[in-house]
Amino acid sequence: TAAKDRIDQEVEEKKACYAKFLKGKLEAVEGAKNVTASMKIDEVNIRILAKQLVDEEKEAVFHRKQILWLEQELMRSALALKLTMFKKRRLEKDINYEQEKMDWKRQKLSSLEDKIGKVHGEMQEALLLAGEEFVKRNEDLARENQKYELALRQSISAKEALLECPVCYQTASPPIYKCPMEHLICSDCLPRVKSKCPTCRTELFSDHVCVSRLAEQ
Repeated sequence: TAAKDRIDQEVEEKKACYAKFLKGKLEAVEGAKNVTASMKIDEVNIRILAKQLVDEEKEAVFHRKQILWLEQELMRSALALKLTMFKKRRLEKDINYEQEKMDWKRQKLSSLEDKIGKVHGEMQEALLLAGEEFVKRNEDLARENQKYELALRQSISAKEALLECPVCYQTASPPIYKCPMEHLICSDCLPRVKSKCPTCRTELFSDHVCVSRLAEQ
């Protein structure tokens, strides 16, 4: 029926909308996984840089002690200290840069998580609305079918009443006869009516009784 076709079309549209939402959610989840993996790599790099910084600090202390202990190594130790301090500043700068990257990626991850939550909420709402509308459509269609079934049964009952034999009160089956006034008589009761129509009492002669083709249809 047209109503069922409309329902099927609407269900297909809801499925397409759900597929779109699901695709967006999967893309957001994949992006979040990539950001998380990158953050783990950055954490490893920071630990490596931090260890390098500690090592350079130890080396700086060692050179400071050498300055006190060995005057003749003063110039070389001073140069080594300067170099070590330069490395320290560079490492600190690298750590700050990596920390800023981590902060930015945390913000991006938080944004992606919010987007995933929003898409999930929209999907849940869309599924809920689609389910409610589908149930309502089915209920309306069921009520319409009940109305059509009742009307069909009433029509069948009315047709059967018109085909009821006035003698045996059963629905007549072919061959069905009629009197000159169009009153029906079933083939089983025709020999029992004694040449008179049981409805209008019209005389029935062999040339007056004929088959009702319309009733047989």
